[in-house]
Amino acid sequence: RSPSWSPDGSTIAFGGGNASQEIGVRLPLMYADGSYVRQVSDVRGVDWALLHTDWSRDGTKIAGTASDTDNSSDWDIWVINADGSGATNVGSDAGGDELFPRWAPDRDALAWWHDGVVLLEGGADPIDLPGGIYGPVWSPVGKLIVTGTDAGITVIDLDGTVQTTVEGPSGQIAWQRLYE
Repeated sequence: RSPSWSPDGSTIAFGGGNASQEIGVRLPLMYADGSYVRQVSDVRGVDWALLHTDWSRDGTKIAGTASDTDNSSDWDIWVINADGSGATNVGSDAGGDELFPRWAPDRDALAWWHDGVVLLEGGADPIDLPGGIYGPVWSPVGKLIVTGTDAGITVIDLDGTVQTTVEGPSGQIAWQRLYE
């Protein structure tokens, strides 16, 4: 489930198997040619697997969504070092689901959805920004985030200021770099 490529293209992270308190939530890695499949996660959540995985830009960390360790139906954001160590629940613990973690393309910053966008810059506390249920998706240079709803898309800057909105149904959102 939810495969994602490492930044150098050599490794794929993916969620696997249905978890339980005894088994934990699995995060397998494998080389791009399908060899050397190994489990690196020690997350102790339940239900499904580590979903919506995303690698940090330097390839040292993987973020993903896993169900909470207290057997609730809430989903949390976990960051795991690529070697499997240091699994940390970085979610805001505000109750409710936290989904779709995405690393910034230019630095150690992570954004995810939780009734809007949550932004976690390296070393700071998470902050809440406005946003829709689709996304968040970082701009190619990491200065803006776009999210969407069934009514349209919203582009916000990193202090939460809405830069623009476009009305109309949206689903999958992506940035296209027009100029270098």
